[in-house]
Amino acid sequence: MSETLLAYYEENAFNPVPIRLSSETDWRDHAAKRRNLYERHLGIPVRLLNGSSVLEFGCNSGENALVLAVHGARLTLVEPHAQTMVQIRHTFEQYDLDSKIEKLVGQGVDEFQSDRLFDLVLAEGFLYTLNNRDEILDKLCKLIAPGGMGVLSFNDRVGGTLEILRRALLHRICQLSGIEDIHSEASLLVTRSTFGPDWNRIPTSRTIEAWWKDNLVNPFYTSPYLWSYHELLPRLGQNDCQVSGTSPSWSLADAYSWYKDVPEAPARHDRILSEWSRNLGYFLTGLRPDHAERESDPVVVTEAHDFVDRLSDYTVGTERAENLFVPSALHGTLSRSADPRIRAFSRDLSAVISAFREDDHTALQDAYRNTELLNDLWGTPYHYLSFRREHI
Repeated sequence: MSETLLAYYEENAFNPVPIRLSSETDWRDHAAKRRNLYERHLGIPVRLLNGSSVLEFGCNSGENALVLAVHGARLTLVEPHAQTMVQIRHTFEQYDLDSKIEKLVGQGVDEFQSDRLFDLVLAEGFLYTLNNRDEILDKLCKLIAPGGMGVLSFNDRVGGTLEILRRALLHRICQLSGIEDIHSEASLLVTRSTFGPDWNRIPTSRTIEAWWKDNLVNPFYTSPYLWSYHELLPRLGQNDCQVSGTSPSWSLADAYSWYKDVPEAPARHDRILSEWSRNLGYFLTGLRPDHAERESDPVVVTEAHDFVDRLSDYTVGTERAENLFVPSALHGTLSRSADPRIRAFSRDLSAVISAFREDDHTALQDAYRNTELLNDLWGTPYHYLSFRREHI
């Protein structure tokens, strides 16, 4: 197995989300999406970036950092790979923004040290895959100036339920079909035949082969590399940091409240997690709620996390297919939802898991294809989280 997510991508000559800036249209589209992320979702007005100090870890070829530079940020970019550092310089020179790079550091996040504090610290696309991610998150928080902000992204444990389910389905179908190498062309053919029709309905430029490599057979898309708000928020609170925004934007924790209501970070984080439990159906399915839901019991939240972990464990050989089931409290909550779509999803999920325990790959494929709703849903797997360091 590859030692890091980046090594996996390099060994497979694979860029999971290529950012093209070959035309003015490409650039405008990319810049607009990043501004939308910063301003409307994460609470970072780009105008206020002018003159601010920004530290970005793992900036890849620098396309996202370029947007920060356009708005006047002074950049410290930390990237361990020499070839990528050459690309960063080239990208910034193309747009005559190389003067915005104050420092380009050829180190990993573990090695980087600085006595300086920054107005904005970013670590997108990799932090959740590190074995010492909690300690690195602590480090990032300490690099933020009081009143400054941090941004990270992660694969959400419950939001990725459908991705993990499809991953488990591929492994089970291959197992029952005698396909031993999950990274083989035969595995890709199973992916195309089972999930291809659903994939083709998605408005994306990404190929199904890229999705297969990045999610279904990627060793870093398993339970140890999934994260959750329930893990992250307490850790941020311990570091005197408080959530500012998320993408997708789903929390109403601050809605309908007066500005004089100023909760401490732990109380506000509790509000956010209460909102999360009301949005369980959204996290699982990606369907925007059209009915008010009750707050889920903590047992249901635990079962939702555990269910994903067991599916993931099956794909790495530490759980048996016959031991997989939809936990009772989770099933009960979904089947009693006020939203008929969530109730349909619950029926679909139970049917697929039931077929999963059988020894017939054709029946399993049919159970998935014949779902009322599930095969057209993709959940909410990838999240951004912004947070502000308290004025201490």
